Amino acid sequence: MFIRRATRVTTQEEFTDTAASSQSGRAGGHVGPLSASVVVCVFNRPRQVIACLESLLKQDYRPLEIIVVDDGSTDETPQVLARFRREHQDDDVALRIVTNASNLGVCAARNVGLDAASGDVVLYTDSDCTVDPHWVSAMIRALEHGHYAGAAGRVIDAVPTSWAEKAAAGSTRIGAASVQGRHLVGGNMAIRRALLTAYRFDENMEYGADEDDLARRMARDGHRFAFVDAAIVHHHHPMNLCSYLRQAWRQGQGSAYFWWKHRILIGRDLLFLFLAIASLPVLLRWPALWPVPPGLFSLHVLAHLFNERVFKGKSWGTAIAVLPLVLLHSVVKAASVTQDYGRFVARGILRTDQRTAPNAP
Repeated sequence: MFIRRATRVTTQEEFTDTAASSQSGRAGGHVGPLSASVVVCVFNRPRQVIACLESLLKQDYRPLEIIVVDDGSTDETPQVLARFRREHQDDDVALRIVTNASNLGVCAARNVGLDAASGDVVLYTDSDCTVDPHWVSAMIRALEHGHYAGAAGRVIDAVPTSWAEKAAAGSTRIGAASVQGRHLVGGNMAIRRALLTAYRFDENMEYGADEDDLARRMARDGHRFAFVDAAIVHHHHPMNLCSYLRQAWRQGQGSAYFWWKHRILIGRDLLFLFLAIASLPVLLRWPALWPVPPGLFSLHVLAHLFNERVFKGKSWGTAIAVLPLVLLHSVVKAASVTQDYGRFVARGILRTDQRTAPNAP
């Protein structure tokens, strides 16, 4: 998805308070210490969310509040969270648990966490992540001394233990050693609460691209984002072939909505694949053009190989080894996109204002 590249910032850079305040109008700048709220949304991850919360309690930044949104978990997660809350009720970090009566989805859960937050800055990480002790302070420093609306940090994937995990590794890389051009990543981002309250997450986005949608709407209005290399999150997401392909299908649903909402004909990751498919009927009229479809598909293969090596940071050997899985992932995603586009057309929805979400299906 085409989103302008985030501005790279390290916590070693110094900005004067005068410069920060002079630029505060658009980004909602704040002179003086900023309070922070961390929102973690969880659904049926009792073990992972405790590891996440334990890492958050080790943060070196205060004042800090942690808000856990239990998005309708059906396992022992509610009991585990309640016990953790009792065990840490005397800590100097405000720990709150908000429970949704049913599973509303990640975007709605993030908005619930936003509504419960009181900090000047709202930070998000995922329940299958752990954060470095300086994560919050690194994010706050970039926002406190800069004229940025939000920031994203570095996500480090756990060492893969399956081929599916090897194929997925690097999907959340932005900024560092990458020209992927994304502003935000859901598992490691911070946004000024006043601005986020105005924009919010689009709750019609069922899976994927939600942070890209938020960043695109904000960037269109002139807001800027920082990349904070020192704000590190570790991602622990076990995956097998079935879950990898299920992720592809759900990403296709999210991408279809995102592209339709922002009037993008097709995302660059599937461009050559769809062109190859679209060129097949041409052969019925002009058989001599038979090299065109395989040529376009070859470009699709090369584009994904380039993506694995450059954007996702894999070695050439690993990039080549996982390429068959990556291509299968792209085909499943393309099928999902096609189905959802067909649903939009069947409902007579061809265009919408970019600021307004349509009614949920």
